Order: sequence, then C-alpha cells, then structure tokens
Amino acid sequence: LIDDNFKPNLIPYSPGKTGTFFIIKEFLEGNQMEFGDKITSRYNQRALTELVESIHEEGFADLDLEPKNIIITSDKTPILIDLDSAVSIKDKNFSKHRFAEYKINDLRNLEKLFY
Repeated sequence: LIDDNFKPNLIPYSPGKTGTFFIIKEFLEGNQMEFGDKITSRYNQRALTELVESIHEEGFADLDLEPKNIIITSDKTPILIDLDSAVSIKDKNFSKHRFAEYKINDLRNLEKLFY
C-alpha cells in the first residue's frame, strides 16, 4: 500500500499527510457478504488470495478478513473493504515472528470464506 500501484479487489486508498493511509470512502454498488456466505468462484478466490498476499508484501497484516468486510459487486467481483485494523510491520511493537503469525491468521480467515 506504499506505492500507487492499482490493486484489483481493493477499495481505493490514499496516503495522509502523516504517512498514515486512509481509505477513500466512495459509494460501491454491491452487497455486503453476510455471515455464512462463501466465495465459490475459483477465479475470485485466487484474486482475493493474491490481493492479501500483496498487502502482506507491502508490510501490512491483521486485515480483519470476514464477510462484513467484503462487498460483492453486481458482476460478482469481491472487493475488500475496511482495513482499519491492519497493522504495519514498521510498528515498533511487532516482531517479524508476530507479524508472520498475523499473516498466517489472515490466510486462514480468508480460506474460511471460500467454498
């Protein structure tokens, strides 16, 4: 999230004056997933997995991956929203080991959303 590369399946973001990233709130046509909903498309499963891995590569984890944080658009594309709880590896309170645990937990939570 440090550069301006477009990431599909992620609501746009913008760096703030302090270097903190903020989500740009915009209207997104679609429906919020509900508890128990599953993503069944292998294409969308792969797209979300690649997105989460790319966010991890940028140094962020603990992404709060649950149904309420995914919007399904009219063309059935899942969009990840609400990254407010994400933590940065640059935070002085996080060891590389703890950050790795968060990444593993993110991928487990994502897998729970797949059918």
